Parts: sequence; structure tokens; C-alpha cells
Amino acid sequence: MCVRPDAEVDLDSLLIGGCRSWLRCDSAATSGGSSLRNGTLSMPSSSAADALAEATLRAPLVLVVQLGSTNDAEARVDAEVHARCALTTSLIRRHPAAVVVPSGDVGRSFNPTETPHWQLVAHAMRSAGVPAASIRTPGLPALHTVDEALMTRRLVDDELECEPQRPIALHVVTSDYHGRRVRHLFGVALGDPSLRLVALAVHEVPAA
Repeated sequence: MCVRPDAEVDLDSLLIGGCRSWLRCDSAATSGGSSLRNGTLSMPSSSAADALAEATLRAPLVLVVQLGSTNDAEARVDAEVHARCALTTSLIRRHPAAVVVPSGDVGRSFNPTETPHWQLVAHAMRSAGVPAASIRTPGLPALHTVDEALMTRRLVDDELECEPQRPIALHVVTSDYHGRRVRHLFGVALGDPSLRLVALAVHEVPAA
């Protein structure tokens, strides 16, 4: 899936591809900025096109990481997942170009099936109104919150390696009883001074 600039940035249809590893890195492609006047196609100057490309590259990449919860042996996710999906849906409505990352692997204590929990969460996200195209797959194969923090750090590192000057707005979705732990672990994982372009926000839903 190609990372897209946030749709709230009014840059016509300019698209800059973007990332490595978990999010495929594509070659940059641009469009927009030209106009048809009196039957004559007017193209922007190279300096204007460069400025437009630079502005897009600096537009924040919005990442929404929804932390995992549990599901039963019939692959039914719990109420926490549905509540978090509702919050994720509200975030994607505010940031239509955001990339949404589901989390969770297979584990006897939280997922007794052979299907990774992130796949079940992704299905719940789509049912809640998150566009399928916005959901990055595969999700994070995490077994616990420490995994989620470290895997998110790896994702952020990959993004910054691809586009070093592009800010990242990272939204982490969890439940209120889990918020303090999440802030601590993600704060440690993302506390490197080199990550000054990364802004972290933790969103909590009431415990179901």
C-alpha cells in the first residue's frame, strides 16, 4: 500500500509514493497544477512544481495504530475491539488519507484460533466503516504491548528512512485502563531525540 499525503492538505491530486518494508516504497509520481485556459494547456513552472512536491513531502503522514485485544475460539472479537474500531473510524474521517494498522497475532491467552488477531480486527474495522484501502496488511504480529511499541518504532524508522523530512502524526488507539501503560511504553520506544518529527497521541475508549 502506498502512503498518501493527508487529504486535508489541499494540493490538488499530487501524490508522492512513500515507504519501505511494511509499507511498500513506490517511485514518486506527481499530477495536478496544470490548467486548461482558452484551449491552451498551461503547465506550472518547474519551481512551482518543486515547491508543490516539497510541500507534499512535508505534509504529515498520519498513522493510526489500533492496539489488539482478544477474540474467542470462534474468532469473535471482544467488545473492546468494537469500541476501538469506532474510535479509529472517527479518526479516519478526520484524516481520510491516514494509514490504519491493526495489531495482534496468535496466542492462547488472547486468541485461541489459528488466524492472527490483526486479521479479525481488520474485518471489524471494515464493518465499522474504515475503508479497506486504508488498512495496512499485514498488521503488527504482536503478542503484547511491548511488541506493539517496538514494532511501531520499526515502522516509524522505516518511514523516516524513506522520507527523512516528512513529519509523522502517530495516533495509538487503546482503552482507558490501558492508556497509562501505552503512553509509557510508546514514550520509551519513541523517545529517541532523532524522532523529533514524530508526534504521538494516545486515544482511549471507555472499558467495555
